[in-house]
Amino acid sequence: MICPVRRTKALVLLLALCPVFAQAAAKKPGQTWEPSGETYFVLPLAQNVYYPANDREVSADAWGFGYRLPVGREGFSRSAALQLQRVSVRNAAIGVDGGFYLLEILAGGEYISPTNPAGFRLTASAMADFGLAGGDLFMAPMLTLGALYQVKNEYDQPSGPHLSLFYRFTEVHVGDAAGRAGKLRPVIGLRLGYAFPGFWVSK
Repeated sequence: MICPVRRTKALVLLLALCPVFAQAAAKKPGQTWEPSGETYFVLPLAQNVYYPANDREVSADAWGFGYRLPVGREGFSRSAALQLQRVSVRNAAIGVDGGFYLLEILAGGEYISPTNPAGFRLTASAMADFGLAGGDLFMAPMLTLGALYQVKNEYDQPSGPHLSLFYRFTEVHVGDAAGRAGKLRPVIGLRLGYAFPGFWVSK
């Protein structure tokens, strides 16, 4: 006859392992899951750099690209991205002619609406932008609002072309902004990308 104490322990152990067994059953033997991701281009609009020493604000050309991990399928979820931007400044009056880079890590939360018959999904995110601007550390809050055209797939993950507007709220101090110390003004811009759904691959 089995001891009641041992029977209780065995039952507790079995209940504790049920989620593990269920998760293992959901996985495909010999395969691993690659998460969804998005590659995108960044195009800031009306980017300006202010030079305090000259008290001048100069227009700049900027472009960039990045890779983002959208974690959720719909509703609220976490998101993160790595992006690189090139900013070019030219103004003979104050002696600047060159460029500098922004290497950025974005992290925060994102909302993705459910799919609809038209195939469009609304997206919105609040992100913290951490990075290097011409060698100087910075942190700035950023908001995005966009629309994604959903390409159907068996997992119904965010996938397809994604166009969004972003806004960086604060100035970014740059010690070497094409040869002089400057400040990147807050900026609004466009982000055009394509989200790829996750998939199973052999180990």
